[in-house]
Amino acid sequence: MALADRLVVLNGGEVQQAGTPVEVYDRPQNRFVAGFLGSPGMNLFAGRRRFHASGAWGFRLEDGAEFTGAAINGERGGGSAETAVVLGVRPEQVRVTTAGERDSADTEPGWLRGDGIVATVEPVGHETWIHVRVGAGAWLVGRHPGRAPWGPGRAVHVRFPREAVHWFDASTGKRID
Repeated sequence: MALADRLVVLNGGEVQQAGTPVEVYDRPQNRFVAGFLGSPGMNLFAGRRRFHASGAWGFRLEDGAEFTGAAINGERGGGSAETAVVLGVRPEQVRVTTAGERDSADTEPGWLRGDGIVATVEPVGHETWIHVRVGAGAWLVGRHPGRAPWGPGRAVHVRFPREAVHWFDASTGKRID
């Protein structure tokens, strides 16, 4: 990623995607590429994307855990719809705060929000990777600037902006725009 002008991602000898490192990282064309690049890798969850007539939206993981989001700028849908998809979000896009903390993302539309329990705290110098259990069998990695003031077992909120979400077809693994 740091040295290349062009990048080709192969899987089993088959080209999955080619482009500049930034293009491939920011817009992975399938689930394999999304999970292949990054350290830590992209969070990927199978589940159902939901849109409501009110404009609210969300995502329910296969184990029942949910991420919910408010309507953006008065958006309204034409009815309720659910689609089987894979949600992807890069760890650096995920905000983790304690259950008692609030920030502007709690009231801003366009963010998906959920709850979880800290499993592991991984300090890496100027920031900390927080591994959060968000469902019965689902884990999410998020970034906390500086040192995390809490440890395993702490109830937390996780949130990430709508524009940071990558959607992939549940059966083919291909990107959905």
